[in-house]
Amino acid sequence: MKAVQVNTEILDQLLDLSVAILNQDYSKRIIIEFNDDIVNEIATNLNLLADKLMLNPPEVDASEKLNISHFISVISSFANHDFSQKLPVSEHGTILDAIATGINMLGDELEQTTASKDELESERNLLNEAQAIAKVGNWEFYPFKKQLTG
Repeated sequence: MKAVQVNTEILDQLLDLSVAILNQDYSKRIIIEFNDDIVNEIATNLNLLADKLMLNPPEVDASEKLNISHFISVISSFANHDFSQKLPVSEHGTILDAIATGINMLGDELEQTTASKDELESERNLLNEAQAIAKVGNWEFYPFKKQLTG
């Protein structure tokens, strides 16, 4: 029987990548610089598998699965100025996670914009009320049109 010499560094890298793939972390890769053609081919195959899984991840547990109705529900709530609903984002870095992150950021931006508009409207109402109480007002004169508005 022929003695086989094992490079533990190579095996550790292959093991780390295979564990990452099993844990649905498709971002890990192996740098292919081994002196063994078979090991290089295994590393290349694992890297390609991680690439494919990152682009088309397998179905996740039902608790993590995002369905289209949840997306629609969250986006629809924005029309009613309800920005409290957020889409869950997993640790897997899938395309759906990127979309969910974008939608959550959009909700935050809309919430800030709506709050700013509400504050402006409130301040405008207070100014109008103060002018009415003080019996003062404001006016604008347009000399080219010879028009006065108040």
